[in-house]
Formats: sequence, structure tokens, C-alpha cells
Amino acid sequence: MTLNLKNLIKIFMLSIVLPMAIVLIINKLLVFQIIVPSDSMYPTIKEGDRILVTRVYDTTKLMRGDIIVLYSDELKTTIVKRLVGMPGDFVSMKDGQVFINKKN
Repeated sequence: MTLNLKNLIKIFMLSIVLPMAIVLIINKLLVFQIIVPSDSMYPTIKEGDRILVTRVYDTTKLMRGDIIVLYSDELKTTIVKRLVGMPGDFVSMKDGQVFINKKN
């Protein structure tokens, strides 16, 4: 088999471009990697840890205690937090304790 320009382009597309396209699609639709920006989740997750995060499309499946990653418009950065309150919950803190609907 002779390698002409057409065959070289096919080989290039199959070995370089196609895998890159697959990785890009997975990154945009299924999972993405972040570097944890702070130690607010210590000791569960440490600052600087790299974590692979699945994208959530059905927010009704989120549960109290889940760790979530979100972009904060206020802080202009991605943050990692634990989900404490659900829609309709009243969340408060007193003396370092978290209360959900006035229960500890």
C-alpha cells in the first residue's frame, strides 16, 4: 500500500482528530475535571485535588448531602460544596451548628 496524501489525511483523522472530538464531546456533555479551589470541603476533598465531576441534568435526583460543583457568579469561580438544603427547607446556623427546618 502506498501512502499518498489522501491516505495520510485519513490516518491523521482517525488517529488524532477523532479521539480529540470524542474527548471534547464527553467533556461537554457527560463529565469534566476541576481542580478544587479551596479547602472548604476538607478533609473530604483537599484544596488542589483534581476531581472528575458528572454533569447533572435532572436536578430532582439531587439529595441532601450530595457534593455539588457549581459556578458562582458572585465569586466568579467554580466552587465545590455539600448540598444542605432542598427546595422549601429553612436552613440556619447557630454556634457553628447547622439547622434544617429548625432541627439539628
